[in-house]
Amino acid sequence: MEFIRKYWWCFIIALIVVPIALNFILLIPAFTPIVGDNQTWLSFIGTLIGALASFVMIFFTAKTLKQNEEQLNELKRQWKEEHTPYLSCQLIAKSDKFLLRVLNSSNVTANSVKIIIESVLFKPKDPGEAYTPHNFDKLKDFLTVQEFVVPPRESLYFTIWITPYAEVNNLPSGYISVSLRDESSDFGVYKLYPQNFAFASFEKENIGNSVVNAISEVGRKIENKTFLFK
Repeated sequence: MEFIRKYWWCFIIALIVVPIALNFILLIPAFTPIVGDNQTWLSFIGTLIGALASFVMIFFTAKTLKQNEEQLNELKRQWKEEHTPYLSCQLIAKSDKFLLRVLNSSNVTANSVKIIIESVLFKPKDPGEAYTPHNFDKLKDFLTVQEFVVPPRESLYFTIWITPYAEVNNLPSGYISVSLRDESSDFGVYKLYPQNFAFASFEKENIGNSVVNAISEVGRKIENKTFLFK
């Protein structure tokens, strides 16, 4: 249909030119005997042109219907996306512990949310021995029997007793497995590695304390109204 809107003037010209051209063509003497007279051939050509025009209209109508169907499917997809909860999770370093954050980043409420967690952690400096954070089993059992409601753009927080400010070598290796689903969707399994979320030193010992001390020194300088650089 876009072609017709763009070149509508060609159809107007064709409506004027085609009958005139047919009249001149039919008046040209035939070199060989033909069946029928000019009136018969004029009727045949008119019928043929009408059939071709009908075919073209059917073609463009079918193409338009297909485009409308694709647009409708896209609108349905967008509507479903906008009206379907989306849950994700992450570890957040907080003081002397981690917080497991379950976030609903959609604009609709997530109902009947199930959270299943598993510890696939190993002791620091002993990767062959399993490690279970304090009260982890209690949290696991609690989440197994509970269902939650997470409002739009809101989060749930659960305590994971692992110290995030330890050195990397003193943090448990491995990951915490978190499975999320609600009443209509399964959001898969997340693998959260404490070593990737911790405020830990990757270069030298006590870098965290050094940063804190440097910030404190800057604060004292500003409070005493002295300049750091002269």
